[in-house]
Amino acid sequence: MLTRKKRNANRRRGAILILVAVLLPVILWMAAFCVDVAYMQLTRTELRIATDAAARAGARTLSLEQDASLAHAAAIEYAAKNNVAGNTLTLADSDVEIGLSVRVDDEGRFEFSDGGTLLNSVHVTGRRTLDSPDGAVRLYLTPIFGHEFFQPATDATASQIDRDIALVVDRSGSMTFKLSESKYQPGWKNNDPVPAGARWWALVDSVDGFLNELGSTPQLELVSLSSYNSSATIDQNLTDNYSKITQAIEKYSKKYPDGSTNITAGMDKGIQTLQNKTYARPYASKTMVVMTDGNHNFGSSPTTAAYDAADADIVVHTITYGGDANEYLMREVARIGGGQHWHAPTEADLEEVFREIARNAPTLLTY
Repeated sequence: MLTRKKRNANRRRGAILILVAVLLPVILWMAAFCVDVAYMQLTRTELRIATDAAARAGARTLSLEQDASLAHAAAIEYAAKNNVAGNTLTLADSDVEIGLSVRVDDEGRFEFSDGGTLLNSVHVTGRRTLDSPDGAVRLYLTPIFGHEFFQPATDATASQIDRDIALVVDRSGSMTFKLSESKYQPGWKNNDPVPAGARWWALVDSVDGFLNELGSTPQLELVSLSSYNSSATIDQNLTDNYSKITQAIEKYSKKYPDGSTNITAGMDKGIQTLQNKTYARPYASKTMVVMTDGNHNFGSSPTTAAYDAADADIVVHTITYGGDANEYLMREVARIGGGQHWHAPTEADLEEVFREIARNAPTLLTY
């Protein structure tokens, strides 16, 4: 009886050994597969990081230098600063494209197209495929089972939607009124400083807020200043030194503003600053912000200037301030110029409108 039990136990042990022998290759394959799956996921992550970094570096260089060849070189350089599967990522020239990204819907999606005359984006394809400069990724264990290479690929688009911004502000006689007034105060003379409480000071504070808001963003926006009464002047061409804008506007604080309201003349000057090739960036989007506290009453209609701006791919935003401004006309100017219109009933509203426009101006990054 004992001998029979021993024989049965031996048979069971023999069966288990056979089962282990049969399953061992499967277990080893599963272990190898798990190791390589983890390695593949790590490689994908490294490739995504390297590709994103290359696209961002290229787009940033395009923004700062306005040079497609430098942007192309920067993308390749920064890709090589990142490791993928133990080696730095090498991009082929064809892996980097310089082109234009445009917004295609209200959800913020952008569409990239290669080449053209307007450039704002860098598209990078990161590859570790058999035909890429670095070749495919060799796996650790699964080659034993016939799977030798892993060939990941990903892409990224970074877009610098930079803006050159032309500020066009009202310095007509009504800017010396207090907000609740519609006439000059007795005893004021044209060579007197702007009186306390005048609408002009609200504009000065609002422009300061606008520039401070721009200065808090990581992107570099260029700003020009033009002002108008019966005629118009370019007070400061496009600059990244915002103190020059502040100085330009403050010089009018020392002399009593006067004259009629020729909004068109001011807009024409703003267009000139955005088309001045000495200062304007060729790939930057162009934006004009036109502010008035009154009603256009001198010269041709500002809708004419709005059409001119639209033809030059300049977006026109308009701001009306106080109760005397012609909101209907300036809303139409903004519509023609493809922009928005804001009305500011109070000083606090005026500053907030300027800040809102500045907050909407920074460069966008798209992927």
